[in-house]
Amino acid sequence: MRDKRHFTSFYVETLILVIVFMLIILVLTRVFGAARTMSADAADLSRAVRIAENIAESVSSRNNGGADPLSSSNAALPPESMRYDGAMRQSEDGEYLAEVSYEYDGMVTVCHIEISRGGRSIYSLDTAVEGGAG
Repeated sequence: MRDKRHFTSFYVETLILVIVFMLIILVLTRVFGAARTMSADAADLSRAVRIAENIAESVSSRNNGGADPLSSSNAALPPESMRYDGAMRQSEDGEYLAEVSYEYDGMVTVCHIEISRGGRSIYSLDTAVEGGAG
């Protein structure tokens, strides 16, 4: 009889340990899955920030001598819509879409840059450049 109790308690303890290990595995699987998703989102955000910075730099580095930057004679401003691939090179079928809008009020050019991927907005940047600055 005593041996039967030992075996029963052994099986119960083993079953409890198996259940605990299964719960730990489930929790860790969820944690690692969430970490992978967060890592992919961070990589997207990093690429989007660099793309937006490059566009903002090209806007701020132009030299138009105080003329309206939105005029057709000013070729220094980037186009209003561009696509970039994962290596941040301009590409017609790139996965990142950069949409740029400009407003000029006679003194300042305000530029709004929106970066999206797969229809989901990742990053936006607003910058302003004095009309005559180079």
